Amino acid sequence: MLFRSQRAVTTNIGSNNPLSTVSFVVSTNAGTNSAAGSLGKMITLRQQNVARLGDDSSQPAGSQPMTFQFSSTVATDTTPIRLTQELPEITTAFTIDGSRRYQNGTTSSGTSTPPLIDGSRITTTRSGRLVMDGDLVSGLVVSGAGANGTIIRNVNIGGFSRSATSGGTTQQSAAIDVRDAAGVLVSNVTLGLSELGVRLANGVGVRFTGAGTTSGTLLNSSIFGSNDSGLVVEGGAGGVRVVGSTFGKADVFKDRKSTRLNSSHLVISYAVFCLKKK
Repeated sequence: MLFRSQRAVTTNIGSNNPLSTVSFVVSTNAGTNSAAGSLGKMITLRQQNVARLGDDSSQPAGSQPMTFQFSSTVATDTTPIRLTQELPEITTAFTIDGSRRYQNGTTSSGTSTPPLIDGSRITTTRSGRLVMDGDLVSGLVVSGAGANGTIIRNVNIGGFSRSATSGGTTQQSAAIDVRDAAGVLVSNVTLGLSELGVRLANGVGVRFTGAGTTSGTLLNSSIFGSNDSGLVVEGGAGGVRVVGSTFGKADVFKDRKSTRLNSSHLVISYAVFCLKKK
C-alpha cells in the first residue's frame, strides 16, 4: 500500500531586483477560494509565498517586499465581493488595506470606497464541504502566533450571522475574528452595513479570543448591525484597546449596541455607544 505524505505548499513569486515589490491584487469579485484573482485565492497565495530575492535559497523568506491590494474595478460601492465560500484563515502576518487600489500598474491610497465583503451567501467551508447547521463561518479570521502583527484596515464586512448552540451555550460568527494572535490592528472598518447602507448583520462585529491574543487594537471603526455584540473580548484575551470607535446606529433596525468584555485587560478611549432610549 502506498502512503502519500502531505507537505505545506509554498511558492517563490518575486524578482531579482531587491528594490521591486511583489503585489498580490484582488482582481475579481468571484466568491470562491479557487477562482483566479479572488479574495480567497489572493489570501492563500500571499501566505504561501516565501518571496526570497531571486532564486537564492540562502536568502531569508520574506526578503522580497510584498503588498496586498485590490483592483480599482473590484468591490466598488455597487459591486461587493459576495462570497460563496468561507475565506482561508490568516495565519501569516500581512496587511489587508482596502484603500490600496491597483490600476494600470500604479497604486493609489484612500481614493475610493472601501471594499465590501458580503458573507451572507456562503454555502461551502474553506475545506470545500457544504456548510451545515451548527457551522460557524466568520469573515476575516486571524489565527495563531504566525499572524502576530496583522493589520486589517479600510474594509466593510457584513453578512456573517450564523450561530450555533451546544450545551446550552450559543456561539456567534464574527466579521473579524482574532484567535491567539498578538498585536493585531483593526482600523477604519465598517461592519454590519450593505452597499445600500442598510443592515447586513454579523453575529459579532469584532472578537478577540484566546490567551495568545494580546495588545490588539480596534481603532476609528464603526460597528453596526450585530445580532449579539459589537465587540467581544473573551477566552483569556488581554491588553485590547478600543480607540475612537462607534458601536450601534440609531436608524439600523434591531441593531445591538452591546459589548461583551470578558476580560480585565481592556482599555477604552473615546468609544461611542449609541444606546436606545427606554
